[in-house]
Amino acid sequence: QNNNNNNYRMKIDSNESLQSSGNHSKGISINSGSPSSALSKNIGDGKNFDAQAYLDKRVMTPMQERANALTILPNMFYCMYFVLAGSWLTSEALENTRQSVGDELGIENSMEQDGWADMAQDVFGHQNDFLNHMGCINIPMLPKLYALPPLPVVAGAVGIVAHAPFSFIYHWFYATKLHPSKRVEHWSRRLDHAFIHFASACMSYATSGRMDYFLLTAAFNLDCAYRQFERRVRPRRNQIRIAISILLYTLPVLRRGYYSEF
Repeated sequence: QNNNNNNYRMKIDSNESLQSSGNHSKGISINSGSPSSALSKNIGDGKNFDAQAYLDKRVMTPMQERANALTILPNMFYCMYFVLAGSWLTSEALENTRQSVGDELGIENSMEQDGWADMAQDVFGHQNDFLNHMGCINIPMLPKLYALPPLPVVAGAVGIVAHAPFSFIYHWFYATKLHPSKRVEHWSRRLDHAFIHFASACMSYATSGRMDYFLLTAAFNLDCAYRQFERRVRPRRNQIRIAISILLYTLPVLRRGYYSEF
């Protein structure tokens, strides 16, 4: 009789354990649903977690996008002013030039022009009279532009000025209207990123002044710009490549010891 009672208890215990394990497995199956259902479960303080709202917080509002577009314009205008106003010429350089060439009125017409003056004369032509007998540019509307700037200065300005319109178009017109999921593949964003690489290549020559370094970075940036127009957009890879392109044109600044400017 004792053995029968023990067997009966064992059956009851086993049934209860199976029932509890069954309920536990049901609980697991309920809690381990799809990721989308898991996101909608209560988290922490009992509030529902909205995945879309979480993503929307990381997308700039139309006002922020337009503010971003406006921040691009000062760089473009300053580069144009820097070149056309002759700000790249220091007062020391101007004074040394005056002392080396003497009084302008005493210079003979046979004085040789420098390489930059010859290049300017070939580009603009003799009839425009942009150059005087000293090889300097003489434009009444630009009285401070005494000569053509060096190529590194021109390269830096061209890169920034060329990128600005495409970046402004994307941030002002399309990033404020398109859904975040549609922006990545839009042509305006692709052009914005492509010209970031164009500007990076130009800036690498502006900061290094070396043609070999420019060709190296230009090859990398050309490949990056090409990948911006692939059918499948890979944002993480593109962002990493943009960061590398920026690092490439800032490294010469560190190499020259301009740590504060960096």
